[in-house]
Amino acid sequence: MDAIAQTTPSGAPARGAESGHQIIDIGAVVENQTVGWFAVNLMGWTFAAMLFAGFDFAGVSFVVPYLVKTWQVPPSAFGSAFGFGLFGMMLGSLLFGYVGDKVGRKTTLVLGCWVYGCFTLASAWAPSLTVLAIERFIAGVGFYAVIPNGIVLVSEFAPKRLKTTWAVIAFIGFSVGTAVAGFVAAAVIPLYGWPSMFLIGGVGPLIVSLFLILMLPESIRFLALKKERWRELGPIVAAMQPGTIVAADAQFTVAEGARAAAGFTPQRLFDGPLLAMTPLAWLFYIFNSMAVFFMTSWLPVLVQSIGLTATHAALTTGVYGVGGILGGLSTGWLIDRYGMLMIAIVPTIGAAVSALLGYGMPEIALMITAFLAGFFVVGTQNGIMTVTPTIYPTAYRAKGQGAAIAIAKIGAIAGPVVGGLLMAAHVPTAALFYATGLTVLIGACLAYPFALLYRRNFGGGSHA
Repeated sequence: MDAIAQTTPSGAPARGAESGHQIIDIGAVVENQTVGWFAVNLMGWTFAAMLFAGFDFAGVSFVVPYLVKTWQVPPSAFGSAFGFGLFGMMLGSLLFGYVGDKVGRKTTLVLGCWVYGCFTLASAWAPSLTVLAIERFIAGVGFYAVIPNGIVLVSEFAPKRLKTTWAVIAFIGFSVGTAVAGFVAAAVIPLYGWPSMFLIGGVGPLIVSLFLILMLPESIRFLALKKERWRELGPIVAAMQPGTIVAADAQFTVAEGARAAAGFTPQRLFDGPLLAMTPLAWLFYIFNSMAVFFMTSWLPVLVQSIGLTATHAALTTGVYGVGGILGGLSTGWLIDRYGMLMIAIVPTIGAAVSALLGYGMPEIALMITAFLAGFFVVGTQNGIMTVTPTIYPTAYRAKGQGAAIAIAKIGAIAGPVVGGLLMAAHVPTAALFYATGLTVLIGACLAYPFALLYRRNFGGGSHA
């Protein structure tokens, strides 16, 4: 393999080889990598960080029925705790999008795990709803240090043909976490009390953060844009293409180097085709997030209101989460296989299924419907979450993704808070589910023009 020292990993002659310098095209490394252990390690540890973020986010909704009795407050009062947590996510999306582009995706992932881990752990000793709301706010900041940077990290290592699939596999950890939370809550809260959920959710990400430090690589594209960090690229290139020899003085190129030098302003999010695509993505996020976060926050309470026990309500919500996991994986595969229009077709079906939850039905039918609602609605959320970063260049990809997720929190905050207000006003449970279906349908209508613009401007690919 000595010859590789004088060629790009794609096999083309390396520019500058005649002057003794090895120049490596990072785009070629990514596209021609050997998909194996390196990719499994990358997606596996990002998945783990996402999993505990999902567990911690959903865990509080399973604690609510117990805190209602312990603190003698109405269920609708917890809308503020949900809202504060989601507002923290909005702040975290904006703040850590910038941090991720400045100091690196991996560093920001680790920092996020520390923040949400510590404040979730502290929630186990919350003496009041006010204190819990503050702790959920700060934990929310940490969740969204992890999510956009984790998705961007994975997408920047993925070949174009697998970009959506890889990002979905990593992000699906969030949905797995929300599903696991339901099953864990049903098992541990009756035995050990509500603080046990926060203890598990706090210790988990702190342990995972140690493995992230040791095992997770920094983004190859991010490092290529930072000349002072080129020394870190040699082992990464060798791991992605086993047998490759990278010279100590190798130079690295990435197609967006000039773009990075130009600097970032928010206006860059609306350059060219992004003038229409960015607002469409934001609006789609808002409406679908309203539905997803309403269901995630209030489903355990709502199904109890129609006669299920707390344990069965937790299991039903867990089934909803399992549907989201499978839906997310399926949506990513459908997009890579059949094109971007699938991001609009899936929520169109989800709108009808969500409305069906408002009909009275036997418990087994309710669980099946909850599964399908998770499959199509949460699957949509996972799909758009992993598609959005691909419309932005590497130089400001985390900022673009962070801004989209922050804007989405308008819907994510509105869903639980408005839901709490409607419940306090004694709006029938069926009407709440009908409204959820309508919200998903509006998002689907916005997804169609987004998908068409994506196909027109990026074809089957995206920004590298």
